[in-house]
Amino acid sequence: MTGVTGAELKICLSGDDSGIANSMFAHSVTGIHAHDAFLENQKHWLSEQIAGLAETGAKVSSVVSWAHSTAEDMLTQIADFAPDIVMKDAYRESALHHRPGLPPTDRQLLSECRSPLLLVGAAAQPVPKRVVAAIDIDDRRAGADALNDKIISHAVKLAALNSAEVHIAAASRPQSQLPAGSASVASRNDTAQDGRQALLAKAAAHGIPEQRTHWLLGHADREIPDLVNRHAADILVIGSTYRTTQDGKGLGSTAEALLQGSACDVMTVKPD
Repeated sequence: MTGVTGAELKICLSGDDSGIANSMFAHSVTGIHAHDAFLENQKHWLSEQIAGLAETGAKVSSVVSWAHSTAEDMLTQIADFAPDIVMKDAYRESALHHRPGLPPTDRQLLSECRSPLLLVGAAAQPVPKRVVAAIDIDDRRAGADALNDKIISHAVKLAALNSAEVHIAAASRPQSQLPAGSASVASRNDTAQDGRQALLAKAAAHGIPEQRTHWLLGHADREIPDLVNRHAADILVIGSTYRTTQDGKGLGSTAEALLQGSACDVMTVKPD
């Protein structure tokens, strides 16, 4: 990505060694030496990883931090650097591999990171060939339409870097699954048709052809991952908005299900 755009790349490695941090010698001379040695080993490992990138002429910088809270340290680095996109390895914590619940670090980043966040799995393709933008065409709340446009715009920009295909998808519950008496059959059919036409119009406005526009009947948390698998998509772009709960902030259930249920990399985009 940096090779195509010429963008500056900053690589951050955060963490600590619990064996050192929790040792009774943590604040002794021995503990301080162990702390320094740990950081030096991390810096050496990271410098080896980025050596090849620097040789290509890419603008690469790096930072290694001793951090008791990985998420807090990452958010500090993000705030200082103000990146256009944040990429995080999601493989070790299995955020994209069908295990229940999101890891705490990913959950905090999803909550507080204002930049688009790309969670990269173990099977990530270095050159994406297909990008899917999943939007909620039925959401009539203030700002929803602008968020849909932002999701599609980010998908188009990602695809343009490698001449990849862009697909746009929206899922709507089948009329038979709507509560009885909620609307007449004719009204339900009109609503479905309106939604499909709105999706086609949104796709056309962003230059996406009709054959790569997908109006899906069913629940988004099932239909979108199925679409991703059928088309062997490399990246799924979705909206990420947090709702207030009794325990603080929680990720919307559909977004969380897509993050956990999609086999490809997932980018989350927040409203302005």
